[in-house]
Amino acid sequence: MIKPLLIEIGVEELPAIPFLKELPTIEKQWLDILEKKCFGVCV
Repeated sequence: MIKPLLIEIGVEELPAIPFLKELPTIEKQWLDILEKKCFGVCV
């Protein structure tokens, strides 16, 4: 039972670790993307 859990962690959770550095600015980045794509109408 532990082997499937380790496989899941290895392929799903560990690849996300580099994105943790983006957390402090993620809201601003998302709003910037929306502004560019929606020309300010979506926000």
